[in-house]
Order: sequence, then structure tokens, then C-alpha cells
Amino acid sequence: MNHRNLLHAAALFSLALLLCACPQVEPVTPDGPDGPENPDTPENPDTPAGEYFRLKQYNYDTGRHDLDPPELIVFGPQGDDFAAMMVETNIDDWTVTSTESWCKAERYSGMLSIMAEQYGTGNQQLYPRSCEVRIKAGKVYDGVITVAQESSKYPLIYTPGNRSEYSLPSSGAPLDIYIIATAYDWQIRNPHDWIKAEKINRTTLRVSAIPGETQQKRSGEIILFSVADAEPKPLRYCSITLTEGDPDLTGEGYGYGNNLGWD
Repeated sequence: MNHRNLLHAAALFSLALLLCACPQVEPVTPDGPDGPENPDTPENPDTPAGEYFRLKQYNYDTGRHDLDPPELIVFGPQGDDFAAMMVETNIDDWTVTSTESWCKAERYSGMLSIMAEQYGTGNQQLYPRSCEVRIKAGKVYDGVITVAQESSKYPLIYTPGNRSEYSLPSSGAPLDIYIIATAYDWQIRNPHDWIKAEKINRTTLRVSAIPGETQQKRSGEIILFSVADAEPKPLRYCSITLTEGDPDLTGEGYGYGNNLGWD
């Protein structure tokens, strides 16, 4: 058994111990222990009655597997991260497949396990990669989880020239800012009610000032950070300060214009 397989087996064994230690609650269904009612009706005429499949994540806040499966999992580069979910089903032949060989997805003792191989070396900044993990259980469940992997613990999100300050027209005219990222994707934290900030695509941030009655010059900071993070983390975000005023049309640092076709 190679080093990667040993790590995978050890991780799954640790998870199994955790599941055994956690208090488990029998699934509550309206029709007893055999699963929810699933009648052979005109709405689902091909679904066998009584079959069910539930995929749940562990919730550390409640100590139970009561979270719905994620639509997206983002792994770091190290290759020893894994995601595992509890499976509740009476279907024996449910399947899980990965569309890429670097992502290993498999059944393991009543669980679904997903793990990615190491990507890159050191803090190498490579373009993020992604694939799909597809889960199918008869005719009652057909789900897809997107799995992405970044090549660095500190993926980059920045503007050309690392420019961090931009002026917004007081008229409310929009300003497009070109964004470069080795993070799989980014999201916006905007605590200001006078700033409109939206992600147009992976390379375009569109910002504008919402006209107000005050004559006072307004300024505020917005933050772009990885979708893998619930909160901005050190060395994993980009800070941009926006101030009302005449826009900089010198072209230095590129902070204006239409770049919707750039990707």
C-alpha cells in the first residue's frame, strides 16, 4: 500500500471512530424505519415504493449528521484533506464516480468519501482544477458535487499592479475592475450600503456608488476572498478601497473599461 492509500485509510478509520463516538439519532420518517413513503404515482411512476437515499454532512454545532450535502468542495494542495458524508439508504447498489483520476470518490462502510491527490509543490501558483463527483441511487437520487482544488494554501486574488484604491463617479456610473485569481473562485464582502459591488464573472468586479443626499465625500473598503473560506483569512484575500470622486482615466493600473470578454 503506497503512502497516499495509507493516508486515505487512516483518515477514513479516524472518521469511522468519530462517527461511532458521536450520538446518532435514528432517522425520523413518516412511515417507520423502512423509509419515507414513496408511492408509485403519476408524478414518479418509475420510482419503486419504499426506496430512499439520504446523504448528510456532520454538523459540529449540533453533533449530528443533519446538513445537506455541499454543492462545492474546495481542497487545498496537500493531498491529505478529505470530505466524508453519512449515507442513509436501503438501496444496495448505489454508485459514486469521479470525472477525474486525481479525485478519488468511493463508498466506505455506510459513508461517501472524497479525497484529492497532491497538487503542485510548495506554494506553487497553478490554475485551479475541478471535477464532478456523481452519486446515483436507483431512480430516487441523482446528485452531483463539484470538487475543486487550489495549488497553494495561499491562493492569490489581486488587481493588476496590486492596485488597491479606486475612485467612483458620484453619478453612480459603474466601474469595472479586472481581477486576477489563482483561487478557484472568489466572493465579496461589502459592509457599505452606498457601494454596489457585484461579480460579473471570474475576472470582473463591477462597482458603483449609490447616489446619496449627503455632500460628504464617502470612502469604504470591500474585500474579495476565496469561496473556500467562510471568513476572510490572512494572506487569502484582496482589499480594495473605493472613494467617491472623479475616476482615474490615465490607464495606470487598469481600473476601468469593459473586460467582460477577458477570461
